Amino acid sequence: MLQGTQIILYSLDPDPHEERIAYLKKLGGQVRSRAALDFKTKPEADIILIEANFPYFNIFKFLKGLEQRQSTAAVLLMGPDLKASRISALLRAGVFDYLKMPFSPNRLKKALREALNNRSNLLKVLGLSHELEVANKKLAKERDQLKQWSNDLSQIYDLNQKLSESLHIDEVVTSLMTQIKRFVPYDIACLYLKGWGQVRVEANEDKWGHLIKRVSHEMQQEGERFDKSKRVHARTIVRDGDSEIVVPLEVGDNKIGVLRLIRKGSGSIKNKKKINGGAKKKLFCDYQLKILSMISAPLAIAIRNAAMYKQVEDLAVKDALTNALNRRAFSGILEREFRRAERYNSALTLMVIDLDHFKMVNDTYGHLAGDQVLREMAVIFQKSLRDIDVLIRYGGEEFVIILPGTNLQKGMVVANRIKDRVENAIFNEAERGLHMTVSIGIANYPVLPIIASPKALFSQADQALYAAKRQGRNQIMTAVEIMEKKTNAVLALEGHTTS
Repeated sequence: MLQGTQIILYSLDPDPHEERIAYLKKLGGQVRSRAALDFKTKPEADIILIEANFPYFNIFKFLKGLEQRQSTAAVLLMGPDLKASRISALLRAGVFDYLKMPFSPNRLKKALREALNNRSNLLKVLGLSHELEVANKKLAKERDQLKQWSNDLSQIYDLNQKLSESLHIDEVVTSLMTQIKRFVPYDIACLYLKGWGQVRVEANEDKWGHLIKRVSHEMQQEGERFDKSKRVHARTIVRDGDSEIVVPLEVGDNKIGVLRLIRKGSGSIKNKKKINGGAKKKLFCDYQLKILSMISAPLAIAIRNAAMYKQVEDLAVKDALTNALNRRAFSGILEREFRRAERYNSALTLMVIDLDHFKMVNDTYGHLAGDQVLREMAVIFQKSLRDIDVLIRYGGEEFVIILPGTNLQKGMVVANRIKDRVENAIFNEAERGLHMTVSIGIANYPVLPIIASPKALFSQADQALYAAKRQGRNQIMTAVEIMEKKTNAVLALEGHTTS
């Protein structure tokens, strides 16, 4: 587990930790002990264990020093009970977890695993941020070079500006297709992007449907050949009787995709034939070839930036504690799945789950124990779902599950599975051995006619959850049941009034 992991143990008296050090070495860690905190140099370590027998303010100063020296080491604090305010301050200052002594080897092992996972995510984000910074610097350099060109090339600069304004791939492609026409007119534009799985086509005439379909198929094959080719740094070329320009998109040795512009001229129609009753169009020339060669690098970098930005966004929508998606991701995913269910007339189930009496866990055993319960609860939820289902930590102890293509009956099967697994599980077993229950509210589209939007679907599921909690918790309630109860109550009232 810790193979090659560099660990530093800071303790005023390292001798009592001999068994702990031996255990860490058995797991594969390379352990060094220090009897004093170093405030000046950046420790070369993946994990830092600090015993809380140092003065509190020295520990705090040491953590601030790690931050200033941009250390990526994951810090674990261990020791006896500290004041809650001090633990909270140390966690905010950079401590990943607090291990109350004495603690079991399993508790230490879990803490180390989670700390290393957290550090891995941090390094990934830092790496992506560095790549973005390098790419942006390169893009800025290209932009500065373009400024030196004559007024005839000002349109290239305008396009470059448009491409750099967005980090979303759809906006980058739209800017490209719109702006490039200003200095390189075309009839059909095709863009193949590696890993995209489809070809984007822009055409001047809607009636060219058959031609567009053929060109799109050709572009897919050409792009795949480009990906598989061992040759790097391919050059922009004019071909097919000057009727096409093919622009390879690369960043360094990385292949991004292929841009292909087509003019309906000598390559596909006889030279003397007129297009739509007008004069014969001019085909691509060397000057346009040079211009497209110039924009290929900024375009490729803009597309690469957008791809990396999406990776960073993906990390940003993950809940660090449970590894489920967070509330930031919820609205977009629910909107997408709801519109898909509307379009294809398919079922969609939404489940809102609340942990019963979770505040009591935090108040009685502390927030670290509560965090551990949340982590283990998320694992149970995830193991109860399919790959296409979506688990979201909505906030605090509340989770949301989106079940695409799932009707109410199947949704109840999932809800009962989750409820039973939670009831039979022991949470935070290494420390406390807690038993938990959950309350679940379910709404389903298109069962109720009043559910006409993602917001309404969530509202109905939320109301069902609160009904379950009002009935004593550890319950499953559906929006349909609530509606039926309201209807029966109204009918009963009307019958009483009539009689």
